[in-house]
Amino acid sequence: MMTAGAPAGAIIALALQAATPAAHVDRSAAKWGVEYAPNQCIINRAFGDGPKPEILAIDVDPQSDRGDIVLLMPEKAWRGTSGTAAVTLAPGGTKVPARWVGGATGHDMYAIKLSLADDQWKAVPTAETLVVDAGADRPIAVPIKGIGKAFVAAKTCGRDLLQSWGADPDAMIDLEPGVAARLFTADDYPVDALRGNQQGLVKTLVTVDAKGKPTACRVVVSSNIASLDDTSCRVLMTRSTFPPSDKPVRYHYHRTRWVIPAY
Repeated sequence: MMTAGAPAGAIIALALQAATPAAHVDRSAAKWGVEYAPNQCIINRAFGDGPKPEILAIDVDPQSDRGDIVLLMPEKAWRGTSGTAAVTLAPGGTKVPARWVGGATGHDMYAIKLSLADDQWKAVPTAETLVVDAGADRPIAVPIKGIGKAFVAAKTCGRDLLQSWGADPDAMIDLEPGVAARLFTADDYPVDALRGNQQGLVKTLVTVDAKGKPTACRVVVSSNIASLDDTSCRVLMTRSTFPPSDKPVRYHYHRTRWVIPAY
């Protein structure tokens, strides 16, 4: 039920800061960067050969090679403001669907935010090209060769981020892909948020005891919508289960993407 919120302003801002516009330069070998931002670790790189650089930025999870993808473009390369795109990871990839939202950034640029499923992320670190077809006249081809090394470099940022939230980076629990998503149902969407057409992303940190029982949940990055924040923690506290361990205290980082359900 939770797939994508509105384009993240902080990610777009970081992408803009990382870009150094230059006239018709070859960006095919542009280096990957890792930006340390408040409550975020951002992988980014410039690409394209036009007068304005195109930017890939990924808000990376602090404990896994996953996140939210933002493409910043000098022209709109998709139709509408949201939908499902066909995404291909090359070489050897097949087209898979991915939810997206997009719009103008206010800097004469356009941003599209993609949310890949957990199983799709498995192929990202070894892929060379990400191709996004969101219904426009041409697909967006993004060179991502070497992104695996960028994820490795971002691990240091992720450890620092977890420590800033009071978690031990060596005592983290990562649920199997798809397990966390099944904790939530469409019926969990807060009524007030539905009535207000409110969507958002909530980042939480769950404390877990040795038996695998959640003992506390804290919102580390708010959606700025109280009911979405509160419901995220309530569901995680009442429905999540973890394997037992000899460690007395462990932690689970979770991001909940609240999107109005399509009935």
